[in-house]
Amino acid sequence: MNLALADQEKERLKAFLEGEQKERSRIGRELHDGIGAMLFTISHQLKTYFNSKGQEDKETLNRLIGLVNETTAELKNTVHSLIPETIALKGLEASLTAYCDLICRGQHPRIELNCYGDWGLVDIAVLHSLFRIAQELIRNIMMHSSAAYAAVTLSCFDNQIRLFAEDNGRGFDAGHARYGSGLHNLYARVSLLKGEVNLESVPGKGTTCTIIISL
Repeated sequence: MNLALADQEKERLKAFLEGEQKERSRIGRELHDGIGAMLFTISHQLKTYFNSKGQEDKETLNRLIGLVNETTAELKNTVHSLIPETIALKGLEASLTAYCDLICRGQHPRIELNCYGDWGLVDIAVLHSLFRIAQELIRNIMMHSSAAYAAVTLSCFDNQIRLFAEDNGRGFDAGHARYGSGLHNLYARVSLLKGEVNLESVPGKGTTCTIIISL
């Protein structure tokens, strides 16, 4: 591929990733301003009603308030995933740290997160896509691994990005596994960035995932 065609392909990729992020941000803000505001109003009204009822009714209302609060927390998690504003403001590491703090709160394992290299040279659209890829790996670890230890490491050196995720959890038979939409999306994102994925797992011995993307 000649230099002119390579530059055109990079511009198309950048435009696609930027368009995707703008749409995610639009959906996230609508969720926050619409459903988020409604949940807040419901919670406030339930608490007001709670103060006027007897003990038996209060127990029922407490369960309802707890359910609303759990839904609000889940919505916050979703909105944060859709609008990782800190990438533009503070960088990839701060965005992933905030996401880990949110998803790991009160749960195990705690994700050990490490970022190395000069991320200032990486296009913001690529950083957004890397955030999605790392996010999917972190989510899978928290939901499926039952691990005692997990780590995600990102590095950017010599025009190459490496993302390495590992856990000591339950693992799975990688040769016969049926991947869900999350991992399919991860592979699609890496492929779009012309990267490579190496996923290794053994039942009872954890999982490692190595992603390499050339800039």
